Amino acid sequence: MPTKKPPSTDIKDFPVFGQLSEAEYNSGIVDLLNPIEHFSSEVDIDWKNIQFNKDCVADIVDLVHRRRIYFHIYHDIEMGELNEACLICFWVLKLSPFYDQANPNRRVNLVFALSLFTRAVAYAAFVNAKPLIPLRLTVLDSILL
Repeated sequence: MPTKKPPSTDIKDFPVFGQLSEAEYNSGIVDLLNPIEHFSSEVDIDWKNIQFNKDCVADIVDLVHRRRIYFHIYHDIEMGELNEACLICFWVLKLSPFYDQANPNRRVNLVFALSLFTRAVAYAAFVNAKPLIPLRLTVLDSILL
């Protein structure tokens, strides 16, 4: 049975976290905003009224990317889609990059994070062939909005 090589303690072997390229940021931002725009139509939020801080969304992309590298280097595992989705949910809730100018009291960051989380859990259950009771967002609409 092969043994795992212990991690190096030599400073030159440590990873160097650099800035993502502008193309990587833009791609990550689009990948993050597309499903959120889709979720907004499902819960009757007009996407045209949603404002967001592009720098904050770029920070979320960067933080998720860094965590992916961290898992790969320090734990020798690839961060799965469920972990990535949950991490995005965490940062959306923590940094709150979205704002509904038509309804300032609406908790759009919570709605978007919950939408992404429920989709990620349903996808993970589907991939693992486990039945999941469908959770309709319209039921949660009265609670969250």
